[in-house]
Amino acid sequence: MYKNKKLVFDQIDIVYFLIRTAGIIGTLIWTIGSNVSTQTFYSIFSLMFIFFLYSIIFYLINFRLSDQFKTLYLYLLIPDLIVVTLLTNLTGGHQSYFFIAYYLLVILHSFYYSFPVGLGVTALAVLFDFTNSYVYFTGGYYWGNGIARIGFLWIFGISTTLFSEHESQKKREAEDLNWQLIHHKEELEKSNAELNNRLAEIFFIHELSKAFSSTIDSNEVSGLIVDGANGILGAEISCVYILNPTKNEFYLKSIQGTKKENLRPNTERNEAIIWEAVNLNQVINRSDLAGFEYVTGIFKNDKEIKSLIVVPLGIKGNMLGVLGIASTTKRVFSEDEIDRLVNISNMASLALHNALLHEEIERLSITDRLTDLYNHGYFQQRLKEELERAVRFKHPLSILLMDIDYFKKFNDTFGHPKGDQVLKRIAAILKGNMRDVDIAARYGGEEFVAVLPETDKDGILVLAERIRRKIEEEEFEGNKDGLMVSKTVSIGVAGYPEDITINDPAQLIEKADQALYQAKNTGRNKVIGFDKAVVNINS
Repeated sequence: MYKNKKLVFDQIDIVYFLIRTAGIIGTLIWTIGSNVSTQTFYSIFSLMFIFFLYSIIFYLINFRLSDQFKTLYLYLLIPDLIVVTLLTNLTGGHQSYFFIAYYLLVILHSFYYSFPVGLGVTALAVLFDFTNSYVYFTGGYYWGNGIARIGFLWIFGISTTLFSEHESQKKREAEDLNWQLIHHKEELEKSNAELNNRLAEIFFIHELSKAFSSTIDSNEVSGLIVDGANGILGAEISCVYILNPTKNEFYLKSIQGTKKENLRPNTERNEAIIWEAVNLNQVINRSDLAGFEYVTGIFKNDKEIKSLIVVPLGIKGNMLGVLGIASTTKRVFSEDEIDRLVNISNMASLALHNALLHEEIERLSITDRLTDLYNHGYFQQRLKEELERAVRFKHPLSILLMDIDYFKKFNDTFGHPKGDQVLKRIAAILKGNMRDVDIAARYGGEEFVAVLPETDKDGILVLAERIRRKIEEEEFEGNKDGLMVSKTVSIGVAGYPEDITINDPAQLIEKADQALYQAKNTGRNKVIGFDKAVVNINS
């Protein structure tokens, strides 16, 4: 059957059309220039006209059909053979030169069709030529000329078909080779693209690793973690929560892709996904949160989140926090993406561990171990900085100096361990009434101090009185039998610019100390602000 073998011409339609057109025109020219009878002349013209109309109708129909109907060319062979047979009959039978058209039909069909079809076409041409000669001689056959013509038909048919098959095989091999080259090219391009992506990923991870190793600030490390998640996975929303082991809860450290107000500042719900990742110490992948009853533990409105991955951050069994990757649309992460996310988290965990460890060392270096307040050295440093800022911008600043009344007597009566408990509790009350910008410190022994930026003297007097009252209302354990006792404090207050007008931290402390001295000398358990006139009178 037809195989659409376009070995020489691009379109088989063009070949057939040109041969038909040339045949019709050549026949008409030959007829006009030959001495044929009028009847033969009109017969040939009629035959060519009918053949022309038939060809035009065929091409119009064929033009409307798709390529799968090109097999119609094979069925067109019979009308073509009939036309050639009639034309040779009208122009001299086996002596007519138009019998060459049999060869053209054999060559054309054998060239464009398969080997069996080529042989079949040749057999039909031989049959029509034999019938034509036989009829023309009214039952006889001119065997010498006929056998030669038939032999040439078979020679042309077989040789053309074999040549066509050979060329078709070469073309098929060329097409197969070309297809393989195209396939290999596509595979190579795909491999190159994957290699480029992998190289870009390796470069990104290398740069991320360098960034991790260049900082020991937990805020910067957390920011790099969310940047890494976005760079590797194209994360819509990424966030880092850090574990506070003292409170056994996580607090938000860094975020990207959404507003901070949309996330929980901290979480301690044991049923949340964030805790599931920590308890199992494995990646929790929820590509579709629909149907899950428990909350994410991260977002205030869990219904807005459709997909979530939580990756634990830790090193050697020491849990540090979690990395959350979320999407407001359903997203399925591949195993390869999860593996890359785990690799980033492993690298990030080490950097986060180092940063948190460094910050803990720094915190311990400026913190009083017993009360967890800042120590005396850090207080002096911060007072100097804050007073310089207050003087430069002409903003108020105040300090309070607090001493526990009769604390030595309490220690002598109940022992130093009970005294340590009193120090811890009073320190907690002091710190609990401070703002984040305030600095509360242990000044030494049973004395505490606090620096309040942007607070005038009247403001700190109100705060000091509130702290004094809370401590007075508190009960402290005395002995093992559960005896509860109360304790009081005396507080001295001084401020800038009410009590000093220059940048002199020592002078400000001295003023507060003088006020504290007045409070203790006038009955204790009270708050006194520095007053120069009062100090001079009592001194």
